[in-house]
Amino acid sequence: MADSHIEPAKERRDSPRVPMRFHVRTGADQDFHPREGDLSLGGVAYAGEPVTGACDVRLKLPNVEQELSLRAEPVGGTQGKVHLRFVDLDTATELSIARYLDDLAGAR
Repeated sequence: MADSHIEPAKERRDSPRVPMRFHVRTGADQDFHPREGDLSLGGVAYAGEPVTGACDVRLKLPNVEQELSLRAEPVGGTQGKVHLRFVDLDTATELSIARYLDDLAGAR
């Protein structure tokens, strides 16, 4: 029998994370709360209490006229840090976030 080697999964980010101020609402009956954290193409992360269910994220990008309202769900995370992954992003919104991140990367 041939020795098969399976490489373990590695954490990989396809886009950089950049500092961002945004608002998070953890339940439909809750208020939005401002958060300082970081933004990537796939979601946001910030210091805070764990989130157990889907939530809403609002953020304003300089390259988009309207504030973005995004649905997110908690994923992984580290102690004391909340990681939210965007779900059901439409193409136009995803492209707007990608352009913003690219613009910042080009300015560095």
